[in-house]
Amino acid sequence: MLNNEVITGSILAYMESAPMTAESIKLGLRVLIGILGLISDELEDPPVVVSLLASSINFFAGILQNSGDIDNPEPFVTTTGPIEKGFGFVRLGILELLVSLLYTGFPVVVEFMLEEAVFTVVLDLLFQYPWNNIIHNQISQLFSGLFCCNNPEVIQAVLVDSQLPERIAGAH
Repeated sequence: MLNNEVITGSILAYMESAPMTAESIKLGLRVLIGILGLISDELEDPPVVVSLLASSINFFAGILQNSGDIDNPEPFVTTTGPIEKGFGFVRLGILELLVSLLYTGFPVVVEFMLEEAVFTVVLDLLFQYPWNNIIHNQISQLFSGLFCCNNPEVIQAVLVDSQLPERIAGAH
């Protein structure tokens, strides 16, 4: 299953096919996250599922930036005030997929995430939803996985590109 391009490609095509719906994306995410959970630490080369998902990161990053009509939760009021647009379960599932993908430990994943500025996108979401502890946890796991990659050049590039230290200092 890990090296079956037909299965992974079919799941991605199902998620990306028009009309894209929240349900088709959420179902695809559940299956893909489950498949990623089967990956052994002993693999030296990334399985096909990792390569295909890494090359599809732009699709997922696009939804994170603008979920549009796909996942359009209703506005609601919290103790801190009104929320015009909730985060949504589709974007939460995408964060979970990105964390699972990054934790496979294959450098190709980090390369595609850097290329698509995923770390900057999720950091924007962190500050856009300051009271959403659930997405903060996922984003924290994503950055923890990055910092465990032991590649100082990559870590430095993300810190500079996302302006993480400046944004944290500016928030307090």
